[in-house]
Amino acid sequence: MANLAASRRWAAILNLVFLGAAIAFVVLNTVAASFLVSPGTSPAGLRLASAVQLATAGSAVVVMRRGPRQVLARLLPIDPDSPVTVFALVVTILIVGGQAGFQASADVLHQVATGPSLERIDIVGQELPFIAAALLGVGLFTRRRLAESLSRLGLVLPAWWQLVAGLALAGAGFFLSYGGEQLQGFLDPGLAERLRTATDHYYAHLLDPGGIALIALAAGISEEILFRGALQPRLGIIWTSLVFTSLHTQYGLSVDTLTVFITSCGLGLLRRFTNTSSSIVAHVAFDALAGLPTGPLYLLWTAIAEAGLLVLLTGAWLVARARPQPAPSQP
Repeated sequence: MANLAASRRWAAILNLVFLGAAIAFVVLNTVAASFLVSPGTSPAGLRLASAVQLATAGSAVVVMRRGPRQVLARLLPIDPDSPVTVFALVVTILIVGGQAGFQASADVLHQVATGPSLERIDIVGQELPFIAAALLGVGLFTRRRLAESLSRLGLVLPAWWQLVAGLALAGAGFFLSYGGEQLQGFLDPGLAERLRTATDHYYAHLLDPGGIALIALAAGISEEILFRGALQPRLGIIWTSLVFTSLHTQYGLSVDTLTVFITSCGLGLLRRFTNTSSSIVAHVAFDALAGLPTGPLYLLWTAIAEAGLLVLLTGAWLVARARPQPAPSQP
């Protein structure tokens, strides 16, 4: 609908009506939540969540105006006059604000640790809509054909060194995540133990090789196509990474959340300088590494492999630099 809004007045009106209805829903839901308090919700947490939600709705209203979008265009690679930009900004603001409000009002780790564990069908159901949203978001069936949509999403055949860069980034992200876990254990052992308990319970039915492969492939492919392929070229690395991190609420507010954000920024840089296909390789490899049991020998072999990849990548860079550049053509 947002893609059609640029050329069809009825679609532009529907786009604004939909976004206005979404903002109104957030406001009404916040008001209703203040009267229908869930058991175990603290009054302070509810007040904070309500404030966050109302601020979110207000921010969404602000970016629907052209003036604020022109200001944002100095910070983000957005087109302030594009209906697609308006749609993307409002929806992502509501997502980030909604997740922030949820974190403020609920004990997320307790809910994850006592809720149902993920099943294979859950993974498929969660991830496939990301691919559909990405394809429709870049204008498939409205502005672009399939080949053009895939090109816009950065889904191309990567060069060999780009694959090496993706694998090297996966290793770096793995050691960053492992270091974050150790730091969390040092700073707050109690929170670290709760985080481990919640994570183990959340993925309890997916710890076999098939489950690990499903998580790695489904999340790596679909999330990269949406976040790095569709959103990042319009919203930039930082805001896209904030949206990406906000959807990984199973980690609560912890050091792990920060490592997710940093890893997302790394994937964003890889996408910027190579393509989405390479960031998919990095994401899939990272999830596979993170899903396997971690022990001293595993860490050693992973470190050796990472060093080898970095040496190979450095060698490729040096060879490319030493290669003579073609002389400029004479006028």
